[in-house]
Amino acid sequence: MIITILVSVLIGYVYEDADSLIVIDDSLVICGTHQYNIKVHITNKGILKVRQWSGAADSTGWLLLNAPLILIQDSSSINGSKTGYRGGNNTHPDGYGPGYGEAGSISGGGGGGAGYGGDGGNGGDYGGAGGSAYGDPSDTLIEMGSGGGAGCYLYVVDGFGGSGGAMTCLKAQQIIVDSSYIEANGEDGHVGTLVGFEAGGGGSGGGIMIWADSVIIHHSALNADGGNGANSEFGGGGGAGG
Repeated sequence: MIITILVSVLIGYVYEDADSLIVIDDSLVICGTHQYNIKVHITNKGILKVRQWSGAADSTGWLLLNAPLILIQDSSSINGSKTGYRGGNNTHPDGYGPGYGEAGSISGGGGGGAGYGGDGGNGGDYGGAGGSAYGDPSDTLIEMGSGGGAGCYLYVVDGFGGSGGAMTCLKAQQIIVDSSYIEANGEDGHVGTLVGFEAGGGGSGGGIMIWADSVIIHHSALNADGGNGANSEFGGGGGAGG
């Protein structure tokens, strides 16, 4: 007796040409402007990740997708969290971006949270100031989220600030997001390790814009939240939402 069993297994798949971008159960890091003649289809836990901002005035840290149809379904995502302006670090204690959080003072303090949709929170103790809000909610222009300030102690950078969220824009005739999500959250500040444990401030959420003739969002979420300031004796300030 011969028994034959055929099993169909769907493996990860990424395909891109002038007509379509298709991501099935796989991930692709992407940035800048991408235009397609037919569709963008992300499905079966596929992930489209926005490339981290490089520190230069280039196409990193933001994404613009333009196609007649953009379809995101089956637990898939466009993820721009933590890929916007960088948080404060050893070489640049203040965060980056127009709403950057300031680093904690040399006397010891947490970094300020970054601003965008609102002001960032101030750092604890002799902490850095939170960043100011920027942008206009009534405008069609969106921006990347800014970085939180680093915590500092006696001229030494301690906990790094969190990076901001990316700028993500989807433009199509029809956009469908089904059981999936689009995110551009700011990063939480990092915990300090020195004597005072001066913590970093949270990065601000980035911007998400949906521009279409028809939009269907079903059992899905769009998030552009600010990151939390890290907890410590001298905690960092929280980042503002996008």
